[in-house]
Amino acid sequence: MCSASDMYQSLRHPHDFDMDLTKVVPSFDRIVGSLATVELYTYGSSVPEASLIEVACWMTDNGLAAFFGLAGSDEGLDPLVNEVKPEDWDADDERLIVSFADALRVCWIYQCSFMLRRGNEYKTIWDSRAFVQHFEGLMHLRRGWSCAGENELSVYQNSLELSLVSACISFTRHTAK
Repeated sequence: MCSASDMYQSLRHPHDFDMDLTKVVPSFDRIVGSLATVELYTYGSSVPEASLIEVACWMTDNGLAAFFGLAGSDEGLDPLVNEVKPEDWDADDERLIVSFADALRVCWIYQCSFMLRRGNEYKTIWDSRAFVQHFEGLMHLRRGWSCAGENELSVYQNSLELSLVSACISFTRHTAK
């Protein structure tokens, strides 16, 4: 499932990056609602004093993905930690607790799939790779690099909003007991 390399993707406080999901989709907090604070675990490293989270992302058969499990569960992220490790596996990776909102933000910034461990399966909660053009278009618009107008911005934001609603529905379905 995973290739012989991994990547570490970082997430700083949302005010540090103009392309953070909370900035490009003003309705992000409203869409995610109470799910925002649901705790998940993943692997990587953190620097709390710098508000930095570095999540290990893995190249899978379907592209770049970040793997998460529900915090408090005793499930391991087996494909990540119990099988053959990539050649650049960092043995100092720790189990990190991140919020559902932060998991979405990480996946948006690095254009990767949000994979949730449930039982013996992984479920794709959100695949932000489908929004590469949106990401680039929004970045160009936000930074003044493009002459596109408000209509294009609205199309990108509306599309992202719908995908986030779908991600929240999927997450709720897969975490219901």
